[in-house]
Amino acid sequence: MKLSKVIFSIIVAAGFVACSSDEDGAQSSDTQVNALYSDVEIRFGSSNLTRGAIDNSTQDVDVDGLGIFMLAEKVTGLNPEALPVTWDRDEILDLPKKPRNPWGAPEDEDNAKANATFGAGGTVGSISWADGKAHFYPAGNWYKYQFYGYYPYEGGVLEATATQRKIHYDSGVLNGETDILCGWTECDEEFAYSARYFRVAGNKEKYPTIAFEHVLMSFQFWIQGSPDENEAVGHQYDTANYMEVKSIKVKDLPLEADLIVADREATGKQGTLEYDEQYIEHGKKQDLDVKQKVGEEPWRIHNNDEISIGEALMVPVMKTNTYEVEIVLKDNKSGKEFEVEKPLHLKANGEYQKGTRYKVLIQIAGAQQISLKATLTPWIEDDSTFNHLELN
Repeated sequence: MKLSKVIFSIIVAAGFVACSSDEDGAQSSDTQVNALYSDVEIRFGSSNLTRGAIDNSTQDVDVDGLGIFMLAEKVTGLNPEALPVTWDRDEILDLPKKPRNPWGAPEDEDNAKANATFGAGGTVGSISWADGKAHFYPAGNWYKYQFYGYYPYEGGVLEATATQRKIHYDSGVLNGETDILCGWTECDEEFAYSARYFRVAGNKEKYPTIAFEHVLMSFQFWIQGSPDENEAVGHQYDTANYMEVKSIKVKDLPLEADLIVADREATGKQGTLEYDEQYIEHGKKQDLDVKQKVGEEPWRIHNNDEISIGEALMVPVMKTNTYEVEIVLKDNKSGKEFEVEKPLHLKANGEYQKGTRYKVLIQIAGAQQISLKATLTPWIEDDSTFNHLELN
């Protein structure tokens, strides 16, 4: 199986007002040591990107906004007074003297908001800080930093510990329609990233890049008629063609979850959603309906044509590896609507993958039998299918 990940990238460009020398980064003057900011600005540029579905639109999307963390990774060794790196806000804010914040300096970059436009044509532009101000790397170069980003932005609900940054989402974001993105920089070069790094010859255009990945997966539902082999040639789809799908619902999904944006302990949880494993027992569950596209025709069978229906439904990757689907059908010959009695369970042969859109094909022969199988779109090339299900 060949996996091809869809990513976003944000280029963080560092421009400086007046570069003096490497000695500035080595703290050659009291003024440089005591100043909070350097003159090296953190600013965002534009780049050509592969665009995924931030929402279900095919148009340009104004992202208001992205959340960005600038968090210390290591002590550079340039100043023996530098405190050990910690991301614990309370510990640092209680210090009588706060020359630098070892989790990110200044404090504004611990969940700063930025705006951007993700274009349908694969471009990103107009990236800027939401407060409209210039932001600068810390002076003194006591620490090297990495950048962490996520979407959509949440300003008021943030868990900050000594080793993690988490963002809490509820049903306002986990609504089946909103994409969740997360990404971070990875650079092992000396002083990357700090003001000192950009003063080194050859580093001026080595811009840090946050590569965003999809945190959710999605289901795209399709319908297809199944022939009645007992009917004469030319009439094998007559029964199926009376059938219409009225609604599709994915049941018992988490109502809330935490996005682990940054994790110093490298536990593999960074960029994943964390939710209460007993959320059903605790009443924190929800059902999500597949929404009709604007102007879409009713979801009716037409022979053996494969017909894509509704918007793609974005869902968390479940630890159970199984999704229960409720389907309501209408028999247009009798006019009756009915819910499929047997619960339909989407259980993959392997593990579901975030950033993957799964094609779910519902085959309907008539009011007496449907079958369900799934294939995967080109994001992941695989021949996996689900078990064949029948309604008697």
